[in-house]
Amino acid sequence: MKYLQKFCLMAAILALPLVIMAWMMLGSTANEILTLKERQQGARYSALIRMILQDVQQHRALSVNVLNGDASYSGAMQEKQAEILKDFQEAEAFEGSIQNFLRSSGELK
Repeated sequence: MKYLQKFCLMAAILALPLVIMAWMMLGSTANEILTLKERQQGARYSALIRMILQDVQQHRALSVNVLNGDASYSGAMQEKQAEILKDFQEAEAFEGSIQNFLRSSGELK
């Protein structure tokens, strides 16, 4: 074999592990990016659910006052009901947009 052929063969043998490692690293990076996107979507979804729970708890406190005879809270209670409905609509819209990430049925129950 000539010197140039030997040199090309050695270069190919040394380059092959580098190419394989680069390919593996690229795949790993793609998986990490996907995982981070899923975590971001999950954090946003959790924030929406937290808002629903917070509004429901506040509505419960207002309804206790109304049921105890204090009618001055009835207006605030109706406003809170509207906020809860809006929160559910936002959560359902968001869930519909990321249904593949959540692996859910697509509706809040």
